[in-house]
Amino acid sequence: VEVHQIHEDSSDVYFDFKEFKGTPEWNEVETLDADGLILQPGDTNNQMLVNWLTPQKGGYNVQYCRKVDDFYNYTELEMERVEIEGQYCYKARLSNLRAGETYSYRLCNRKNGAHSEVFNFTTAKQGEGVKFLFVGDPQIGAGESVQQDGEAWKRTLEVGKHILPNAEFLISAGDQSDSSKTDIAIEEYYEFRSPDELKNIPVAVNKGNHDTVKEIYEEQFMPPGVWDDANYYFARDGVLFFALNSNSGSYATQIEYLKKAIQNTNPEWIIVTMHYSMFSAGPHSDEEKILNLRKVYNEAFSELDVDLVLSGHDHLYARTYLMKGMKSTGNASGLKKQGETLYLSGTSSTGSKFYEKESGKKGYIAFYDGETEKTPLISAITIQGKTLTIKTVRTTDMSVFDEITIRK
Repeated sequence: VEVHQIHEDSSDVYFDFKEFKGTPEWNEVETLDADGLILQPGDTNNQMLVNWLTPQKGGYNVQYCRKVDDFYNYTELEMERVEIEGQYCYKARLSNLRAGETYSYRLCNRKNGAHSEVFNFTTAKQGEGVKFLFVGDPQIGAGESVQQDGEAWKRTLEVGKHILPNAEFLISAGDQSDSSKTDIAIEEYYEFRSPDELKNIPVAVNKGNHDTVKEIYEEQFMPPGVWDDANYYFARDGVLFFALNSNSGSYATQIEYLKKAIQNTNPEWIIVTMHYSMFSAGPHSDEEKILNLRKVYNEAFSELDVDLVLSGHDHLYARTYLMKGMKSTGNASGLKKQGETLYLSGTSSTGSKFYEKESGKKGYIAFYDGETEKTPLISAITIQGKTLTIKTVRTTDMSVFDEITIRK
């Protein structure tokens, strides 16, 4: 910018420089394939985890900024070799994010400037409760084909976005993949990661019995907080979310870890997520593994006043009465008293696999898929003050399948 006087006897002139806003213009270079990119919840509300599974080896950054800004921050993606030849997972934590803001981000190759398309995510506002989505086992690969299951998974997440557009995150009950063969399992995990919704909404995963192939699960996912035998926790607006690895037999250690999480967060609500369902209506409900989990955890959950337990494994939707330890209160909803816990078992979220219901109704079941519809479902869960609401819909037509509210 130049400012000139055209006459010697003219008065002084000036240029009033008040603001400079630049719009970044990147060169048209190679575009990075971001199909394996997902978000995961951060330790706190002002953090987001970026997780990229890819066969590409190199040095990469995440570039990010508030959507209303033009200045891009960047943070380095740390590379980890996955237990499959030619596969890598890059991870980064985006910190010091502002609540209630929309951020743009993309991946960038530090060497040649190649970058992915730009994606967006929005951080939750403080003090307005918690809204999230819950799905039972995606188990991609258990159906007719990996690609078909992947398409069903995308439809489920599209429905979730429609019924709860301001969801802060998604919880998966485990069994993201199906196969025990590494080359097939990695293909299934890529399909799990492929929906655009997982690039905009973080997903909190649980470890299922099908997620144990040569440590692929631990190597690719980056949980919030401290990873301890696939257990982790994070808190949002007075709600503690504790992911319990039900594959592990370290019961006492896990209970102590849950106690520590409660002490550290002092929550109003406590939600435990796990793969195995301790109170289901399906064929696994009376297996020794399930009975052992029930014997250990039910009393502990009541003593610690766990409010809600979300699980999967049986591929059959079931909701219990409020339980006090092993005993049903006979109350399906309404006022929840100290030490009472509600258990919800999700069905298949992709339709890749269903189980038949057990003959006869279990005494602890308040509502279940008695007709075995074999329809994928997704649940929208909202917590506002002392009220928790669960609304479960069919992914085929978004009709309401089940709805319940509990209060404190």
